[in-house]
Amino acid sequence: METVTALLGRIILEFVSYFVPADRGKYPIVIVLEEAQNYIAENKYSVAKTVFERIAREGRKYGISLLLASQRPSEISETIFLA
Repeated sequence: METVTALLGRIILEFVSYFVPADRGKYPIVIVLEEAQNYIAENKYSVAKTVFERIAREGRKYGISLLLASQRPSEISETIFLA
């Protein structure tokens, strides 16, 4: 599941990064991660964690927002919250 989620996040990020800068943000995108601790846990490495940390840091300039839902926010990567 992490691999599929990471792939979708990466495709979305790459797709909007090719937009002309004037068109970035013209079509806003919201990515919702339900049970986010399963994808971007603080204490383990995963491809999904790398992708979604990048989206959290750089996504706004491309018009991408990241919405996280979790019953255990203490397990989510701190990079996501600090971005």
